[in-house]
Amino acid sequence: MRRIVPYVFGALLALVLAACGGGGGGNGLTVTGVVVTPSSATVAEGETVSLAATVQPVGVSQAVTWSTSNPTVATVSNGVVTGVSQGSATITATSVADPARSGTAAVTVTEEDDAGPQPDPDEDVITVDCSVAGELSDDITTTTTLPVDCHRVTSNITISGALTILPGTVLEFNSSAGFRVADGGSLRAVGTVVNPITFTSASGDPNDWRGVGIFTSSSANLLEHVVIE
Repeated sequence: MRRIVPYVFGALLALVLAACGGGGGGNGLTVTGVVVTPSSATVAEGETVSLAATVQPVGVSQAVTWSTSNPTVATVSNGVVTGVSQGSATITATSVADPARSGTAAVTVTEEDDAGPQPDPDEDVITVDCSVAGELSDDITTTTTLPVDCHRVTSNITISGALTILPGTVLEFNSSAGFRVADGGSLRAVGTVVNPITFTSASGDPNDWRGVGIFTSSSANLLEHVVIE
């Protein structure tokens, strides 16, 4: 019997490990990391800034929990950071499937700006109709400027060209759809106070889509006056 026990234990251990399958949401894939974009942000006291988290690789659960290193400086809920008082805080997104994997963003909170960004009095409000949204499903490999409209993103699109999104544009993302900015690509989404750019879930559930993952350090990447929800 003393020679049989180790083999029995080894077989049971193998069965347990096979059943676990790693932290990937039950599809056999293992979480390798979490990327938070943008990786750094500045927000005034009382104002908010939105962060997005992408769990790697493609195919694993995108569910994350958000936390802050200093709630007296900045709080976070579902990726939306609120400036509380002047200082610095680290915002962390942790994979639900594998809590050992997380990503961070450095947030700096500045003094409250009573004036705030001022709208251009000569700028007209742009209104787009999302009931007739055009479909966006192909990878973007060349220099592209999206027309000002409502676009329905139906797949996880890889951006390896230069993509520009104009003020007033709305992008609705289907379940599991998202943007992935790869090497050679860039994303320039610059809205205005009057006409911000909106990235949103087509279903209304902010956890339903993959988000925007930027996997390049290109200086051409720029997001301003962008609402991510």
